[in-house]
Amino acid sequence: MRDRKEIPLWKGVSDQEWNDWKWQLANRITTVDQLRQVININEEE
Repeated sequence: MRDRKEIPLWKGVSDQEWNDWKWQLANRITTVDQLRQVININEEE
């Protein structure tokens, strides 16, 4: 599994923000493009 700090979507996010449920809710993955930045998915998936 990749370190979250290597993922462009979350670059620069502090540990305090990462562990804050309000930040997590505001910055949740909501699009397929965002999901593609985090995991490898193919067209069939």
